[in-house]
Amino acid sequence: MSKQDAAKVVSAISRILLAFAFVFSQAAWAGQDQKTNDNADSGRNASAPQAAPIQVSPPPAKPESAAAQGPAAEAAARQSAGAEQAPSAGGPHEGIKVHGHWSIEVRNPDGSVVTHREFENSLTPSGPLGLARILSGTMSMGSWQIALSGADADMPCVDVAGGEASCNIVSSTYSPGGSRLPEYFGTLTVTEVEGSLNQVVLNGTATAGKQGDVSHVSTYILLCANTVAPSNCAVGAGLGQYPLTFTNVQSPINVATGQIIAVTVTISFS
Repeated sequence: MSKQDAAKVVSAISRILLAFAFVFSQAAWAGQDQKTNDNADSGRNASAPQAAPIQVSPPPAKPESAAAQGPAAEAAARQSAGAEQAPSAGGPHEGIKVHGHWSIEVRNPDGSVVTHREFENSLTPSGPLGLARILSGTMSMGSWQIALSGADADMPCVDVAGGEASCNIVSSTYSPGGSRLPEYFGTLTVTEVEGSLNQVVLNGTATAGKQGDVSHVSTYILLCANTVAPSNCAVGAGLGQYPLTFTNVQSPINVATGQIIAVTVTISFS
């Protein structure tokens, strides 16, 4: 073979190899592109939602608190709570109170003071009922009475038979039994203090009929039917003495026969 023919053969083989290389590279690039596309599709399929319907769960229920329902609901809740706890408008709601301040002084017949004691008392359990009957007009009110009592064997006064009795300070017109009994003293005066104090003041004295002590004190009001005028509400026409205030004296007040027991009871309202 001549050199010229050999050169032609080499040139032809080179062109064939180049063509083969070109075809192979195109196929490789195509495969690579297909793989890349497959990977991209696979990634998209992995992140995309499935074709099946999606079950969406409802949001969790909010707590029934004012904070979870917003400022308006919170304010409404506070207002509702306040309506249950706070008293309605219209003035104080502490109620009407009745106060009884006592001053007891034991004096010798010559006027010298032996004992002076001051303390408070309050309404009896039936006291409010008596006041309600007077204020409503169901009953008519007569005179007041102050009672000073001791233990069973230590009463400071005696009755008509000489037995133990409490000392009772009453108005001058009060005559139980139609006559003045020894345990009743008609020295009671009732005055009203007007103005800012608004007080009712009871004053009176009793003379101890025997040695004893004062350990229980009380006030009474005489009640009559509402058909009886207060000025005519007296013993015999009345329905009885109605207990209004009472208390136990913490330290009994000792008295001797003939000593004078001076009492002031100041009843006030607030």
